[in-house]
Amino acid sequence: MDAALITAITTSVVTVLGAITALIIAIRTHGNTVKTITGNATANLLAAYKPMLSATFRLMYDGINADATIIRSIYQVGNLVCYYVAGNSFIWTAAQKALFPSSALVGITLTASYTGPGSDVLDVENGGASESQVKGWIEAKKKSGYGVPTIYASLSLIPGIVEVAKPFVLGTDYDIWVADWDGTTVIPYPAAAAKQFRNAGPYDVSVVFDNRWPRRTPTNAPPPVTNFDLHVQTGTVVLKWNVPSGTDHCVVTYGTAVYRPRVAPGETTVSLSVPYQKGTVIVNAIVNGAGIHIGSLTFP
Repeated sequence: MDAALITAITTSVVTVLGAITALIIAIRTHGNTVKTITGNATANLLAAYKPMLSATFRLMYDGINADATIIRSIYQVGNLVCYYVAGNSFIWTAAQKALFPSSALVGITLTASYTGPGSDVLDVENGGASESQVKGWIEAKKKSGYGVPTIYASLSLIPGIVEVAKPFVLGTDYDIWVADWDGTTVIPYPAAAAKQFRNAGPYDVSVVFDNRWPRRTPTNAPPPVTNFDLHVQTGTVVLKWNVPSGTDHCVVTYGTAVYRPRVAPGETTVSLSVPYQKGTVIVNAIVNGAGIHIGSLTFP
């Protein structure tokens, strides 16, 4: 969209609305912020900019169970709504969830012990899960067949979470939803799937950058691992696994090492010989830019 046109629209809207309040929406064109629009945080304002917003990202609301009807009053088709499913006393009822299309709902758990239905997001904060529980929760979710689970946390915690989640890879094995109440929709951390950018009192407002999110199912069903062999006599681990059709390459993390074997067109089996070390091997296939978890094994 032409920057001059956006400026003209901005001037017109601000003139009509008059009062300037809290919501700041950065309209982005081809990844670049070309104009920051300030205006009333009302459903009317969001509706006015819906054609621009929907072309680049989705809005998302989250709140406790008592906020469900308030969120419903501002909800618009295409928005996402996050609700609590476990870990506190604010779990939404079936009637509250029924206020929204099922396709719009994203579940949050504050306890890492819950990996059941609706647990799309693990909330890492005071009163929620801890950083030390992130890796185990991701592993449990992936073993249950979930595609790419999400971790929610404040921006200041993200570097530590990325570290403790290893050897799982951000953007391939798990997503992050970053809380950073700076009032802008600028991506706060590389590979962030979503950003909670504003607290509106009874609810929070987020922007979702990844139109695939939440990524509940893998691109293809994970194929079985055919063989993980440990050759102690040579100090070598020989790995062999199947890959889906169309795999470009694989990402293999083993302890502190990362390997990226290429996969030739038509090839369905990959093997890799690596030096033995204590640690966990995690194999992911990259198909059409998306990560598919193949399998894992821990060597003592």
